Amino acid sequence: MSYVQQNLMKNEKVVYQADLHWWIFALPALLLIAGFIMVMSGGDVAGAGWALVIFGVIGFLLRWIKKVNSEFVVTNKRVILKQGLIKRNANEIMLSKAEGMNVDQGIIGRILGFGSIVITSGGALNTYRAIKDPLRFRKEINEQIEENYATPVPAV
Repeated sequence: MSYVQQNLMKNEKVVYQADLHWWIFALPALLLIAGFIMVMSGGDVAGAGWALVIFGVIGFLLRWIKKVNSEFVVTNKRVILKQGLIKRNANEIMLSKAEGMNVDQGIIGRILGFGSIVITSGGALNTYRAIKDPLRFRKEINEQIEENYATPVPAV
């Protein structure tokens, strides 16, 4: 059972769950490819090629562990952001207390559909990088705030 499922409050339901983007695997993949090319070419560069392969495998495994142990969830009551296996970093922000949200995307992030989300609450900045479709994540948060916490307009 996931961290989020274990920690849902009464009458709380998950409305959207984001994930880390595959882009986090780009550098390890490049190291693996470069390493294999160097190993296959033989000669003096084969040793350095094996080093790149080892770094690529380690990088891939570390990022995979990060990906499977990360949860980015919007519920009807709060935003829950959890990362980490051994050292867990969990932030739970009540929708009624969320003050601001920023989405940062570079050119590659805009093309491939990933970016960073920065949520401010109580003066604290919570930044989460390489989130898949961060604009939708922000939209889901805003919709839940509007649905559940918007001040009704008085009838005239």
